[in-house]
Formats: sequence, structure tokens, C-alpha cells
Amino acid sequence: MDVRVFKLTNGEEFIAEVAEVNEEGVDFKHPVVLVSDGVGGHSFTPWIATAKQTEFWIKSGDIRFMEEAVDELDEAYTSMFGAKSAIVVPDSKIILG
Repeated sequence: MDVRVFKLTNGEEFIAEVAEVNEEGVDFKHPVVLVSDGVGGHSFTPWIATAKQTEFWIKSGDIRFMEEAVDELDEAYTSMFGAKSAIVVPDSKIILG
């Protein structure tokens, strides 16, 4: 898994798994933003919280830099989205009691 930190020309930063890089741009999956919890910890939140889409493309000209994530972030991200992860998303059904 190739986890990278992105900084865009508009100032946005996010972490994502890079799927493909070419001259025109970058395909990436599961972008998240690092958010402080206010007491010294951090968590991830979706880069675009209202989108169903989990795979994106950005043209090269919009990327200021794309670098490897520090080990701590890489490990946390990989544990959430890696192949060995067992994240289960339940159906959105109402449970009646």
C-alpha cells in the first residue's frame, strides 16, 4: 500500500492511498484529513465527508507536493484501509425493537 501525504495548491492537505501516478495526475483512494481531538490525540475524517465516492483523481498542476507519510500515520491509515483490515459497513436499515 502506497500511503502519501498530499498538499494541494489551494492549501488543502490529506492522506490517501496512491493507485496510479502519470504525467496528467494522480489516482488515489480513501483520502482522509488528520483532525486533532483537542487533548493531544488525532483521528481521521473523510476528505470529502458528503461523498459516496472513495476513489478520486487530481491533475498534476493542482498538487504542490506528494510525499511519504510518517510511519505513525502510515500505520494508522493502513490499519483502517489495508487489505488485512476488516471494516464492516452495515446496511442502512432501521432496527425496530
